[in-house]
Amino acid sequence: MATEAIAALVDVKDEQGNMLGRVNPGDTKTQALERVGRSGRLFDKNSLGLLGQDHITLEKGPYLFKEEIPPQQNVRYRSTFHGLKRNAAVLEKVGGIDFEGLIENDHAAALECISKLPYSGRFPDSSYCSPYTFGATYNEEVTKKLLRNAKNEIISSMRSAGPQPQDGDSRSPLVIGLRLGSGCGKTHLLLNAPAWLGSTGFHVTYNQGQDLAMDRKKPKQAILLRILLRSHGVSNLGCAVFLNSEQTSQWFLACNEFTLIKLVVYRLKELRTSIVIGVDELRNLSGDAGAHQDAVRLTASVLGQLVADFYKETSQPCTILLSSLTATSFTSVSDRRLKMIEPPQFDEGTIDFIIRGANGEGGVDVKQKAAILGCSGYHIRSIVQSAETYLRIGGAISTVKGILNQTVDRMKTNISTTDYHLVRKYIVEACRSGTVPGLDNVAVELLVDGKGALPPAIVCLVCGQPAGNIFENTFHTDAPTQLEMTAMQYDLFRAQYELPVIPTSMTVVADNDDATWFNDLRFCNAYEQKSESLLKTEKGGNLVSTGLLLCRGAY
Repeated sequence: MATEAIAALVDVKDEQGNMLGRVNPGDTKTQALERVGRSGRLFDKNSLGLLGQDHITLEKGPYLFKEEIPPQQNVRYRSTFHGLKRNAAVLEKVGGIDFEGLIENDHAAALECISKLPYSGRFPDSSYCSPYTFGATYNEEVTKKLLRNAKNEIISSMRSAGPQPQDGDSRSPLVIGLRLGSGCGKTHLLLNAPAWLGSTGFHVTYNQGQDLAMDRKKPKQAILLRILLRSHGVSNLGCAVFLNSEQTSQWFLACNEFTLIKLVVYRLKELRTSIVIGVDELRNLSGDAGAHQDAVRLTASVLGQLVADFYKETSQPCTILLSSLTATSFTSVSDRRLKMIEPPQFDEGTIDFIIRGANGEGGVDVKQKAAILGCSGYHIRSIVQSAETYLRIGGAISTVKGILNQTVDRMKTNISTTDYHLVRKYIVEACRSGTVPGLDNVAVELLVDGKGALPPAIVCLVCGQPAGNIFENTFHTDAPTQLEMTAMQYDLFRAQYELPVIPTSMTVVADNDDATWFNDLRFCNAYEQKSESLLKTEKGGNLVSTGLLLCRGAY
């Protein structure tokens, strides 16, 4: 009986042949879609579309589910259908499409070809900030002003530039660059820039585990096709699938980039607004050790050309922002410089801002703020992660290190274990010299902020103990004891790496003009903590010796 009941049901599948579920014969189309949890269109085995009250039958199954085409795309499909028919002779070319010729003859039909090309996979648009998108921006007005000034500077340069820029040109920048360390707010800025500038915006990114083979092989054509697809709502992951399909490489990536620029300008012009395009995570495009750095330079060059051509055609700005973790990403093949901007640095007010945003408009508890600052420094992702963890566990001050461990778990995905020694070298040199070292390796550049600072979680991750013990303070102890314990752990940390007591950036002035003794001082790498004091306070407040003598290894 059970087998007969199952056999009497009708299959519903998607366009890739995946089973979505089974429905009852006699169900209406509306009921069937409700059963499989979908909203869209149903077609029987003869490709006849069902209307709302049409009934499901065994004879006409299995049924095919297709997603609904958004209304604005329906209009575009109708308007370009005749263009496709007019260019039927042009479309056929040795088993493929003469896409370049089609663009020259009919921009609308060319856009239709891209939208109709079958490529597998529909993905949600996973543009996000991690651990979650924060709904407001610290120093937002200052950041808006920076962006507006950069945009206006580029517009002004295009008005006075005369002929259009070509390769080999080193005039004013056309594209805005943003270099901040991992977790310092790049993606947040790119996602919010369109609204801040009152423009239509698209976010293109090279992360999310995408296959970037064609982006590296044909970088100019690939970024232009990504912009076209993003403007029609295709996700970044969907763009990668499109670019790596056989048809795409044969037909679309073979086009001259200047021809594709014409099509992109035509598409963006349809929107009748100024445009902002954020291109994120260029570092991923360049690959390990910068093996594909030329692809990044070519991408920057073609985007500059798009900015200039769109402005020439529409007198509207197309503002393009490139973000990367490394400075080498911000050059074009012509060495045309980018307009670099640096958002306001984060400070103690950032913590107030984040906590209030997550915890309501009430005041910020002093101990709560101190705990989060200790776990985060002024690193924005660490602040957000620490605040979120802190509030989720109920704000228990005794879990400061627990909060830090949560942040370490989140941040460790940003660094390869093979690079730990490079980051340690940077930390040790900073402690040795007392200054910010130069960024001589990419592993560090990926992590530091604009001031050269590393997140505390990264320091603990790559250095282990005793660096981690610096954060053992629970804020239950009195201030002098807490300071003493923190200093002891820092001394042990410096002893572990044989660091000098006197940073090399400091000048020692000695009575006998011999500073060697001071500069050669090193910390002992093993301490025994003593409860006895070297000094005591007498009646009247005078400090006197207890009679104990200094000895090596005693703290």
